[in-house]
Amino acid sequence: MIIAANEQLLSEDFSSYSSIGRFAATIYRAMADSHEWFAFPTKAELNFEIKLRNETIEASYALLESGASFATFYYSECNDYYWTLTGDGGFELKPGVPATQAVNDIFVNGEAYAFECATAMMIIFYKALINTIPNERFNEVFQHLYLWDWQNHPFFPLRNVPGVGAGIPGDVRYFKNPDVSPQTPQWQGENVVDLADDRYYGHGDRHFGGEPDHY
Repeated sequence: MIIAANEQLLSEDFSSYSSIGRFAATIYRAMADSHEWFAFPTKAELNFEIKLRNETIEASYALLESGASFATFYYSECNDYYWTLTGDGGFELKPGVPATQAVNDIFVNGEAYAFECATAMMIIFYKALINTIPNERFNEVFQHLYLWDWQNHPFFPLRNVPGVGAGIPGDVRYFKNPDVSPQTPQWQGENVVDLADDRYYGHGDRHFGGEPDHY
């Protein structure tokens, strides 16, 4: 259910959101048909959420085509023109480098990068935000950008919601691997983006069963 500006919006109005992006109408219908409440003080804030979710899905497809590889944190790689590779396997933005350029480089020169699936989710989120807000604002806020896992992002806090139902396209979810071996703990699960229509993007060529949660 969607409440915006103290008005309940109907699922049948989905077509009016198509101009926001190619997945926007699907996102709107999923929110409107959900048993969860999505409340927004204004319709502009609803549009922002739909836009950000749409761009999250778009960024997932773009990362899939980027050529970036999967690696555990120990074996992470990045383009050292934009990033400093830390001992934890994270990417620290170099001083004076616009954050928009550094994030976009991952999608343009993906062959220079290798990272874990949790890092991939944050890269997708930041790319989605770049495509949602003005570049100048993004560069102002994220002058000290650090890409590692999904924690410790003070200007982009995430909420972990366990045991959700169907979810909404643009959610990041987690699939546990019931067959994980103690010898390969890096395969214990997969962070994925809900692409709608029972399709998910996960960084790396791996497929897991299990029930997903989402952040």
